[in-house]
Amino acid sequence: MATASIPGFKASLYLASSSAGGNPSSSGAALVKLGELAEATLTLQMGAMDATSKDSAGWKEALAGLREWGITGSGMYLLETSDPGQLGVYNVLQGQAPVYLQLYETSSGTIAPKQIYSGTAIVTAFDVESPLDKPAGFKLTLKGTAALTKAAATS
Repeated sequence: MATASIPGFKASLYLASSSAGGNPSSSGAALVKLGELAEATLTLQMGAMDATSKDSAGWKEALAGLREWGITGSGMYLLETSDPGQLGVYNVLQGQAPVYLQLYETSSGTIAPKQIYSGTAIVTAFDVESPLDKPAGFKLTLKGTAALTKAAATS
């Protein structure tokens, strides 16, 4: 039986800096692929509020709380002049500006994107590593600033 799992190497992350932090189609900013990304993790979380009362019959009860999301990733570091995506990450971190992003996922049978996660985030960390015995690397942390949307790709 074949698995329905998708290969992670077909995913990609695109960023667009925007002074308004909105969709680049409305701000004029172009989406740029983040080059040499080796791995990315999308984390979705929701808090819980304690709603336990004396009527809870000895069981804790909870209400859904606030949601949040973020992306962490790592890859091979390029000189910022040779990769506009990595340069963009540096620029939005330095300028404390929000970034609009799209994380593309694909299916196992095609390279065309099947679904897209879209949202606005701030870059909270951009680490550049210089190890002795392997290529220079980077680590990236993005924290979502509003809702993250998930949609089927239209292309």
